Amino acid sequence: MTVTESVPKSAPPAKPPTAPESPDTLMTYTELAAVTGLKLGTLYAMVNRGDIPHLRLGRRLVRFRKYEIKAWLDERSVPAAKEVA
Repeated sequence: MTVTESVPKSAPPAKPPTAPESPDTLMTYTELAAVTGLKLGTLYAMVNRGDIPHLRLGRRLVRFRKYEIKAWLDERSVPAAKEVA
């Protein structure tokens, strides 16, 4: 094979199949921050105060159930104000 001949490139490795996301999916602080737009420090403080539903799986290991966070956010939803005619 000469330098000018092209070597066939193989396809990129396929990603392993992932399980469909269930409502019981656990999220990390970083994932929750991305979903809510809250800063990590704010989330740490909220967990410390017990203001947000969470699971403490170890002394320093905290996770959040996706369905509990969705319900928690829904409770805080404020309906749009009616337009005055």
